[in-house]
Amino acid sequence: MNNKKAIELSINFIVVMILSIAILSASFVLVNQFFGKAGEMKARLDSETETKIRALLVGNERVAIPLHTKEVKVGDFVSFGVGISNILKGGTTQDTFKVFVEGDNCVAIGGGSNIPTQYLPTVDISKNDQAIVLIGVDTTNAQRGKTYKCDIRVQYSDPDTGADVDYADPVYKAYIKTK
Repeated sequence: MNNKKAIELSINFIVVMILSIAILSASFVLVNQFFGKAGEMKARLDSETETKIRALLVGNERVAIPLHTKEVKVGDFVSFGVGISNILKGGTTQDTFKVFVEGDNCVAIGGGSNIPTQYLPTVDISKNDQAIVLIGVDTTNAQRGKTYKCDIRVQYSDPDTGADVDYADPVYKAYIKTK
C-alpha cells in the first residue's frame, strides 16, 4: 500500500515539474518577444521628426537634419533622422546615396572614448524624390556628462565616374549629450 502512495506522489511531482518548466519557458519567450519589439521601436522615426524633415525638404534643401542635439542617459539608444532630397540632374532615373559618420564613431569633445554608430545606410532615391534614413548611436559605452560630436556626411555615387561625391554641405553636425 505504501508503494502505491509513493509512486503516486512521484508522478504528481513529475507532472508539477513539467508544468513549471513549460510555464517558465513560455514566460521567457514572451519577455524575449516584448524586448525584441521594443528594440525595433527605438529605431523607428517618430512622426514629429519626420514632419520636420519633410517641411525642410519642401524647398531646395538637399539634406535635412532637424534635431541635431539630443540629451540622453548613458546606455540609451539615440537615432537621428536624415532627410535626403534627390535633385540631381542627368544620369539615371535614380541615384545611390550613402549616409555615414566619419570614422564610424561619435567623438567625445574634450577627450575620452568614442561611441560607435549603427544603421549607416546606402539608399537608392529616384529623381525628384525624397528619403529619410536613420543613424543610430548606442551610448552603452559613453561617459556620463560628456558631449559627443557626430560628423555626418551624405554622398552620392557619380554614375559617370563611379566615385563618391559629397552631396550639398560636406559635413553635418549632430551632438549627443549624456547625463
